[in-house]
Amino acid sequence: MSEFRHLLKSSQLNLYDVRCADDLSPEGHHVVLTGHMIGLHRSGFCLVRDGATEHVVDPSHVCYLNPGVDYCLTHPNGGGCRGTLITVTSECLESMLGERSAEEVDSLGRFPRTSAPISSRLDHLHRRLVRSLHRGLPQLRAEEVTLSFLSSLLEAAGQPPTLVTDSRQRESTRRTHMELVNAVRGELSRSLGTRPSLTALAETFHCSPYHLSRIFHHYAGLSLSAYYQKLRLRTALERILDGEESLMRIAQDLGFTHHSHLTNSFKREYGAPPSSFRSRLSAHELIQLSQPQPA
Repeated sequence: MSEFRHLLKSSQLNLYDVRCADDLSPEGHHVVLTGHMIGLHRSGFCLVRDGATEHVVDPSHVCYLNPGVDYCLTHPNGGGCRGTLITVTSECLESMLGERSAEEVDSLGRFPRTSAPISSRLDHLHRRLVRSLHRGLPQLRAEEVTLSFLSSLLEAAGQPPTLVTDSRQRESTRRTHMELVNAVRGELSRSLGTRPSLTALAETFHCSPYHLSRIFHHYAGLSLSAYYQKLRLRTALERILDGEESLMRIAQDLGFTHHSHLTNSFKREYGAPPSSFRSRLSAHELIQLSQPQPA
């Protein structure tokens, strides 16, 4: 019996940690999907057959499965397998493929191949991502990383994401994008005590999560999660400099899981713990701090 653990859940993509037992019949297991799915193995060996074509799926390859196709899965070596399944909606997939005409999107409605080699870098990222999700990666960061990972997997499938570069649209597009980025910044600044979701933000601003993530990073110069973290830490710093004593209260108000989480994040951002900011700076220290830092 296969075990599925739902590690990332959103309206446009989902990620599952899968343990597939060696209980498939010699004829294999047939499945017809209702949406697009990408499978990655961490251990084990599987054969995927679509019609007369057979594809090997193991930790060296990624598997791309299209909706409406009758796939047959077998474990010829026995032992089952462990891996990851990512399901993605057509809407999200089309957004990642770029802003194309309806005809072009329709023509790219299926993955062009069932399997492709996965690089060492992506394999490493895949394993790190699954472990981070098991530990409870924040939803916003989890969606951003998974979408970035998915984008790389699409490139391996022969479908690199692209954006419109028509010069006639550049100025109006830039203006629209900046309006979107500024609106999202406003929304995040109002939500410092919550745990925002990339999907929820995208739904609020009527765009795809992938589009929002890419556009924000392009114009803001950093990711949504990094921007949100900076907002929270700078708010915390202001409260500490104002003399607020309770790190626990600050952490709770700003959505950190524990005051130690706030302290560790503070160290990464500022190079020192919050306690070091409680003392007043001397005039000499203030001047030193105001000087440009060496690259």
